[in-house]
Amino acid sequence: VNLDYSTVEGDIYTYPDRAGVLFKRISIDRPGVYNFSCQYLDGSTNPKVVMAVGPNLIWEFFNVALNPIASVLCGSLAFMAACGISVLIIAIVAIKRNRSPNTLPVNQSG
Repeated sequence: VNLDYSTVEGDIYTYPDRAGVLFKRISIDRPGVYNFSCQYLDGSTNPKVVMAVGPNLIWEFFNVALNPIASVLCGSLAFMAACGISVLIIAIVAIKRNRSPNTLPVNQSG
């Protein structure tokens, strides 16, 4: 588990009963059950503080939105590359056939 300062400015969350600002970012390397707790150094209990743990919604949105776009783009590039290679092969074969002398015997009867 890594705890770092947030690198995204303006990272805020708003719910009907509370709002806040992301000031730390946590990265969890492996899925599992984790226990989080917070307390004041002097042991006091006021003012009340809420710790919200959840995904970075902006990052999750771009992750969800860009995956299909990247898939379509990669598929399109692979298709265009295959078409280009096919045209190149056809052109090379046509040029070689045009330059080579006819070696097939011509059947002339009569």
